Amino acid sequence: MRKILFNRGLFLIYLIALFVIGVYPLPLSYHTSHGDLAIHIYLFLLLAHFFVTTAQKRHSFFYNFSILVSIAAIHEGAQLFLSYRHASWLDFGANIVGILTVLLIPEWRNALKILFAKDYVTIGNIFVGFSASLLALQGHLQMAMYFIPLAFVFDHMDGKVAKWTGRTNKFGAEFDNMADLISYSVAPAFIVYAFYLKVNVYFAVIMGAIPLITGCIRFARNNTYTIKYPGFWLGVPRPVSAFFLVAVLGSHLQYLPYFKIAAVPLVVIISYGNLSFFPFMAHYGRKFTFALKFFTIAGGILMLAGIVATVVTGEPWLLDVLLLEMSVYTFFTRFLLRSKEFEKLPHYIKEVDEMMNKDLGIK
Repeated sequence: MRKILFNRGLFLIYLIALFVIGVYPLPLSYHTSHGDLAIHIYLFLLLAHFFVTTAQKRHSFFYNFSILVSIAAIHEGAQLFLSYRHASWLDFGANIVGILTVLLIPEWRNALKILFAKDYVTIGNIFVGFSASLLALQGHLQMAMYFIPLAFVFDHMDGKVAKWTGRTNKFGAEFDNMADLISYSVAPAFIVYAFYLKVNVYFAVIMGAIPLITGCIRFARNNTYTIKYPGFWLGVPRPVSAFFLVAVLGSHLQYLPYFKIAAVPLVVIISYGNLSFFPFMAHYGRKFTFALKFFTIAGGILMLAGIVATVVTGEPWLLDVLLLEMSVYTFFTRFLLRSKEFEKLPHYIKEVDEMMNKDLGIK
């Protein structure tokens, strides 16, 4: 029953979002007179896909078509009562094209049967990372930076949804890894590039490539070799690296004189941290002490305060809070842990290094 509710909940969330888009007073301009037809086709193609793939059982073509076309008619008809939007038979026709694209291709459901509710949350992570990259390229640098913490929300929730729906699998774990690469390595690389673009385009390319390359190396290294130490991540976790980069570049530090120059070694150091074996406290399989619980709760409250302050003032207080919390997490949480947790760490790092050298043919 819980799986059914989650699957149908996914469809309802998308349906609500679709109607919000339909009534939102946001005029869009296109290069062609009917440039929005492609968007209508795409949106209703997704609607039909969610409706068909999240259904508890297969229904007839007529059943699916009747419900989806009714939704399309209500969606378009609602705009008749809005002074700032206008209904169009062409738009309605585009909606039907999107619906029929799914319903008339019988292989559609089987081709995407590998995706479950948790995987659509992961797709949300990918979409947010992609959006952050586009925003950075279009000059909306500050907004792009806020999208990185938003990606973490999706990244955190996909695992929760997988457990709630009983759909944990190897594909989901690998898909999540790929999504993290986009949101925590590719998107920050575009943000760093956009940050230094006014200095020099070639220099911007070099700076942006640094976190991208180190992030990809870490991804490949950890996928190739088993690098796990109980209670810790070794090397700067990709979310922490991404948070550090956007927090350093987007916080109030950016208003300091010559900050772009001063930030160069910081970007290099943070990026290089991906390849280190510096221990970072992991929350998986860890029993939280009172001190850790206190700092976790305090961090959550401070983050909410930063979000409110940013919304109210327009200033990057959220990124200031993020910089503070990542600094505390990196340099101070280890003092809250028991020393015996670190006893075997140097020996383990030596073993990992020897294993990698043997595989790579390095003597």
